Amino acid sequence: MISSILKSVRNIVIGLILFPFLIYFVLYIIALTNGDFTLDEMDIDNDGFVSPTEAGYFDDSGTRDIEVDGKKCVDYFAFKDGLSLKVTCEE
Repeated sequence: MISSILKSVRNIVIGLILFPFLIYFVLYIIALTNGDFTLDEMDIDNDGFVSPTEAGYFDDSGTRDIEVDGKKCVDYFAFKDGLSLKVTCEE
């Protein structure tokens, strides 16, 4: 009897601990797939992995065409303050 109650309490505690991680993971997947940008565009540091922070930056950002050293480039910038997140240029 006591054993089954302890198992139930243990399962509830484990569920309460894992639930925030599950929500965080679901929000991360939504941020990766819900935007107007590809994964390559969202990878700010070009390490081949889009971190949750990078995905969050691109959740509220836009693009503008600029010219750098005579090359056509795309500037990815934050709507919040207009600061550049990433600049990619044509080769």
